[in-house]
Parts: sequence; C-alpha cells; structure tokens
Amino acid sequence: AFGATENNFAYAREYFVYIMIGIPFFMFSNGMNSIIRADGSPQFAMISTLIGAVINVILDPIMIFVFHWGMM
Repeated sequence: AFGATENNFAYAREYFVYIMIGIPFFMFSNGMNSIIRADGSPQFAMISTLIGAVINVILDPIMIFVFHWGMM
C-alpha cells in the first residue's frame, strides 16, 4: 500500500506482524502514562518514558546484529 516492492515486502510483512503483537502493550503504556501525569506525577511519567526509550535504543542493535533477528 505504501510502495513496497517484491524485494522488501517480506520484511514489511514480518515487521507488521510483530508491531501488531506489540500494539496492546503500547496502548496500555500510553494510557497509563497519561493517567500518571494527570495524577500529579509528571516527573515519574517522563522518567518512565525515557527509560523505555533508552532500553529500546540499547536493545535494538543487540537484537538485530547479535541475535540476528532482523525485523523480528
């Protein structure tokens, strides 16, 4: 739908499957982050978001290059 060719369609399909598995967790974390911020703890909400981002930045190259998981 967005211009995928035969060469990269398999990668896009694999990525989409794993994104769909993670969507409920993403929605829960975003909802809880808003509730925590509205409850009067914006610093905790910001720190938890930053921790998640830092963990993602660290683990992405490990999973891609060390474990050879590719888009998985």
